[in-house]
Amino acid sequence: MITFPTPITVIKDSQVITALPFISIDNEQKQTVHVRFVGIPKLLLVWSGVSYVAAGDYTQATLEAAVTNLLGSNPAAFLSTLFDKIPVAATPSPASSAPSA
Repeated sequence: MITFPTPITVIKDSQVITALPFISIDNEQKQTVHVRFVGIPKLLLVWSGVSYVAAGDYTQATLEAAVTNLLGSNPAAFLSTLFDKIPVAATPSPASSAPSA
């Protein structure tokens, strides 16, 4: 779990959070580690290839530090990129909604 010293607002639903639980997905065959934050649909790649090998038998604290580093100085903005874009319904133009003659 990542804990924020100051609460952040997640852009998607304006939810204010102080901690963000996640699960890690370690794929030894593909040499990747991803995390999935609770309530956020997209995965975050933490390590792959050379960085996966360098991480070795990482600890939870090492993983949390790597994730915190990836979130950067503006975690709310970074997390907002992990949400799928919601399509906006097309609004009919006035010409197309006029009755036909």
